[in-house]
Amino acid sequence: MMTQLQFWPSLDFRRRIALPPTALLIWTMATWLSACSGTTPTPAATADASSTTDISGTDVNSATDGAIVNNWTQGYSIQLTFHSPVDKSVDGAVIKLDRDLTDKVATSFSFGSTHMLPPAIALAVQDHVSYSWKGNASPLDVQFNFGNLVESSANPAQCTKANSYPFKCSAPSMRVSFRSITYRSTCPALEGTVVITDWASVKDGYFAGHFSGTLGAFFSGSTDDCTDAAKSCTHPDQTVDIQGVFGFTLPAPDGQG
Repeated sequence: MMTQLQFWPSLDFRRRIALPPTALLIWTMATWLSACSGTTPTPAATADASSTTDISGTDVNSATDGAIVNNWTQGYSIQLTFHSPVDKSVDGAVIKLDRDLTDKVATSFSFGSTHMLPPAIALAVQDHVSYSWKGNASPLDVQFNFGNLVESSANPAQCTKANSYPFKCSAPSMRVSFRSITYRSTCPALEGTVVITDWASVKDGYFAGHFSGTLGAFFSGSTDDCTDAAKSCTHPDQTVDIQGVFGFTLPAPDGQG
């Protein structure tokens, strides 16, 4: 079972939470002791500073009684741990991203009813990162697909309220693409959940939550067609463990100002 990390995005991009003096002191001491312990951390890939900001994944359990800290208003934090007997250069690699999407709403968000009958409303967020991997720029994509928030006669709803949604062959789902391999939460027999803590379906609504689990490598050029998931996710040892938080302020639906 994976241990969830708690992420603490920079103050410029998060809602501030005031910690009591005692909790703040405990957190400060824990951080200092960790830095002085002499323990060598697992080597992690290096982010391209021009497009990403690396985060430490600081454990703030002592300051929050185990609660997950999420103060994003337009962004997400994610830790990726790759397992790949096929590509030894990636096996064991850890990537940590802290991504503010405030200036990328137009290109990252798909929100509205385009290609669906009203009043259906769907939400997806996809972030394209140019990642510095062993000195070379490598594309890294992270996708949140929350599916249909509001249904219509032809489009059943998939994510209708704040709730815990286990990984399965439908939305809400997650996808990560790195080094020409796509990893999906919709592959069979994967463990994980997307937890929606704040749900909304209108402009300026706040949509937030956290996630953890394992994504499987998907070897197909097709989209999330669950009918071919079993035959397309044929490398069970090639996976990526994910965990993190997200918080999005919804833009105007597609086609509206």
